Amino acid sequence: MAPLAPARAGHGRDRGRARGQRNVWNGRSDLSRVGVDGALAWSLLVLVLLFVRFARSSPARRRARGPLVAAGGLYLALVAVDLMHSAQRGYLSNDSVDQQLWTGQAIALVVLAGGVAVAWWRARRRRFRVARLVVELGATPPPNGLRDALAALLDDPTIELAHTPWRTDA
Repeated sequence: MAPLAPARAGHGRDRGRARGQRNVWNGRSDLSRVGVDGALAWSLLVLVLLFVRFARSSPARRRARGPLVAAGGLYLALVAVDLMHSAQRGYLSNDSVDQQLWTGQAIALVVLAGGVAVAWWRARRRRFRVARLVVELGATPPPNGLRDALAALLDDPTIELAHTPWRTDA
């Protein structure tokens, strides 16, 4: 009977704690719940700020950044849904719903990376087109010709140039 006494006294889960004291490191602790709730709040806050900033941007910027904001917003929304699902339990897990949400998050991140690559390619192409336009208009541009050409090239009719035009009557 003596060799079994230590095993009975410890009982595995409660060893090292006073009677009635909870283990804060198990998956269902208040600390885990606070972490899940905090992450959910941050993801929703960032999602709202992303779309508020997008809505306040110029039409040209919205056209250029729209696909990136959509992919990033989709990723953040899927993260928030996953955290809402985890908040019901109070801890993160890996059930079938979580795994499907992770797949959606991975796809959204791949789309976001593709959008960044396309944005880099478009910026490079736009720089080339602007350089070609400068060479074409370098001789003698018509009045407001540079502004109109840049507005058409950049697809932004609200563009304004910050320079003083040449005066030929002075």
